[in-house]
Amino acid sequence: TKMKDIEQVVENLQEQKTELRAQLKKSKTQLAEYAEIEEKLASADLEIADLKTVVEEGKKKNEALQLELSELKEALKTSQITSTSLESECAQAKEQIEELKSELSAKIAELDDANKENETMAKDSAILSEKDQKIEALSSRLSEVEALNDALNSKLEEVEKTPNGKSTFMAGVRRMSNGVQMAFSNESTPATVTPEGKWSDQSVDSNAPDQQRELEVRKHKLMAEKQGAKQNKLLEILLTNKDFHDGVSVGACTTFKCLLQWNAFQAERTTIFDKIIQSVGSILEENQDNNDVLAHWLTNSVTLLALFRRHVRPPSESGIQRRSRAPSGLFAFKSSMLFSRSPAPDASAQSSQKQVEAKYPALLFKQQLDAFVQKIFSLLRDNIKKEIAPTLNHCIHAPRGRASSTAGDKKGRGGPVLSSHWTSVINIMQSLLQLMKDTHVPKFLVRKLFKQIFAFVNVQLFNQLLLRRECCSFSNGEYVKTGLAELENWIHVSKAEFVGPALEELKQIRQAVSFLVIHQKPKKSLEEITNDLCPILSVQQLYRISTMYWDDKYGTETVSGEVLSRMKRMMVEDSNSSNSNTSFLLDDDPSVPFSWDQLTVDAVEMKVQLDAFPS
Repeated sequence: TKMKDIEQVVENLQEQKTELRAQLKKSKTQLAEYAEIEEKLASADLEIADLKTVVEEGKKKNEALQLELSELKEALKTSQITSTSLESECAQAKEQIEELKSELSAKIAELDDANKENETMAKDSAILSEKDQKIEALSSRLSEVEALNDALNSKLEEVEKTPNGKSTFMAGVRRMSNGVQMAFSNESTPATVTPEGKWSDQSVDSNAPDQQRELEVRKHKLMAEKQGAKQNKLLEILLTNKDFHDGVSVGACTTFKCLLQWNAFQAERTTIFDKIIQSVGSILEENQDNNDVLAHWLTNSVTLLALFRRHVRPPSESGIQRRSRAPSGLFAFKSSMLFSRSPAPDASAQSSQKQVEAKYPALLFKQQLDAFVQKIFSLLRDNIKKEIAPTLNHCIHAPRGRASSTAGDKKGRGGPVLSSHWTSVINIMQSLLQLMKDTHVPKFLVRKLFKQIFAFVNVQLFNQLLLRRECCSFSNGEYVKTGLAELENWIHVSKAEFVGPALEELKQIRQAVSFLVIHQKPKKSLEEITNDLCPILSVQQLYRISTMYWDDKYGTETVSGEVLSRMKRMMVEDSNSSNSNTSFLLDDDPSVPFSWDQLTVDAVEMKVQLDAFPS
């Protein structure tokens, strides 16, 4: 039995030995595989390092290619700009050629008419032979102009083919323009052949006076057309030029300088002022809701008014008896305003600037500009009010769920989170301020505008607070106070030179909200409330807030019954007074907060040197 056990054990050992040998062989095989894997890993690491090197080199090449690409883009933009400028110059040149051709056609037609008249007049008087000589001279000059025109057309073809011909082409345009002016200028005609110099001496010719009058009419017509073209060009500059020089409108200053040089302000009759007013008025009629357009023309109108006061003085006569039909439409005003006493010019202007005396059309123009400024200011203000009013209705009442989370917000994130409605209000204010800066509206008017807008915000928020009981809660007071704090911060960041003391316009709503969020109201006396906490609020307003107050957060009470009783007695006493105002609501002021007297060059901080502008 023992032998069998030993044999069994030996067999088991042999089996274990065989298994161990198999495992050892398997382990050796695995070790060989592991060694092979390690070799592969090492080679893979080397390949990865090589790839990283390749990637780095690729990045460097990519950066170099991107740099070259940006340079190519800049070069392409420059070439496009050059091509665009050349195309615009070619287009302008073509327009000039067309204008010259039309002018030549008109002159040819006039020459034909003159030839016909000359043939009729030659039968009656020998003196008309001199006119024939004049026509021949004009014809020869016309042939010269036509030759110049042909040369100009050839130059234009060269410009279209080769950009280098630009200077030659422009010189040709100037020579042709000068040639046309010399050929048809009244000043170039010798005095011996003018109708005034010869025809007046021929009393024997009964038709001479009629011909002279006809020529005079034609002369005045040509002068009127020339003046009309100049006025249209000036009007185009005023309507299209939106550039600024040192913060001053180039279009407005150029227009005023030309009006001074043309003696338009001293003229008894002129059409330029009517053209300006009608053109600007139609633009404003079509863009009453476009704040960009309104701000641009507010700047232009104020600039013209300030320059008017510096350079033009009122007439010396005691009054003006003439009357004119007032314009109709949005910007109409009573013409009787024109005959009121005009304010004195700037004191600095009297000593440093040569002033001209205004006639009736200039005074009417001034009054129309004044009406523009006041109406544009009102439209801008009302547009902002319309934009901001719907948002203010949400700013006075916290959204649902905010009341319960206010405390958590205050503890976890440093205070109540500003809602999107208050953010919208601040964004509207910032956009308006940026528009005023971009269009260089005088800071004097910007401060007036923001003062009225913040007064409107105060009226809207305060009246909503007193009319809606759900707004007179403790948590809602915290919500409004947070928004007002952000608005106050925006005012400080925007600087007083632009927004002025706008924060003073929010006194009522700020004091009312402060009253809502104070603790221990029952311990406050009436004197503390009226003298320290809310000195600007009336007793009616304080009583309204006190009776509507409710605390959805801490369950605190309103002021004591004694204070309420005293408030009620004071309200009864005030109601018995004939001069008392029993309304607890605020009124919005729709008036324009400035007048013509305040729109001086110094008041609007305008540094203008007309010599710096083209004429």
